[in-house]
Amino acid sequence: TLNESLNGSRDATNNGVLQYIFLKLPFELYAGYNLGWSVSLLNIIVHKSITSVLFDAVLAYVSLSALLGVGCYMMWKEKKGLCYGVGVGLAWYLFGVFFELVHPSSTVVYTTYSDVDIAAIKYMSVTFAGILVSIVALWAIKHVIKGGKRKRLDEEHDEQEEDDDDVGKFVLHGIASVESGGRRIIDEAGDGVDHVSMVIDDALDEAEEGVERVFDAMGV
Repeated sequence: TLNESLNGSRDATNNGVLQYIFLKLPFELYAGYNLGWSVSLLNIIVHKSITSVLFDAVLAYVSLSALLGVGCYMMWKEKKGLCYGVGVGLAWYLFGVFFELVHPSSTVVYTTYSDVDIAAIKYMSVTFAGILVSIVALWAIKHVIKGGKRKRLDEEHDEQEEDDDDVGKFVLHGIASVESGGRRIIDEAGDGVDHVSMVIDDALDEAEEGVERVFDAMGV
C-alpha cells in the first residue's frame, strides 16, 4: 500500500544517512586530507627541483586554488547520496596550513617564501577553508529542508489516503444500501404478483362454477 511504501522510503533514507556517516564519511575525510597533503608533498618536490621563489609562490597559490575547486566540485555537484567528507577533509588540511603559518615549526618556511607570500598563503588557506565549511553547512541545511518537506508530503499523503479510505467506505456502504433496497423491492413486487395471480385464479374458478350452475339450472 501507499503507507507501507512511504514508511519504507523514510526507513531507507534514515538507513542511508547512518550508512554514510559510519561507512563512507570517514574514508571521505581521509581522502580529502590526504589530497591536500599530497599537493603539499608535490610542492616540496618541485621546490627541490626548481629553485625559484616566484615559481614556488605561484605554485602554492595554484595548489590552494585547485584544492578549493576540487572541494567545491565534490560537494556541489549533484550526485546520488551525500558527499561532505572530501570538502571537510580539505578544510581540515587548509586550517592546518593556516595555523602552521601562524606559528611555524620550521625555519624552512621563511627561507622559501617572503613575508608577503607567507601572509597571502596564510589568509588564502583560512579563507578557502571557510568557504568549504560554508558550502558544507549550506548543503546540510538544504538536505534538512528537503527532508522536512519530504516528511510533510508524506504526512499529507497519509492524510489523503485516510480521507480516500473514508470516502470509499461511504460509497461502498451506499452501494450496499441501494442493492439491499432493490432486492427488497423486487421481493415485494414478486410477492404482489403472486398474490394477484392467486386472486385471478380464484376468480376464474368461481366464474367456472357459476357457469356450471347456470347450465344445471337450464337443464342443459
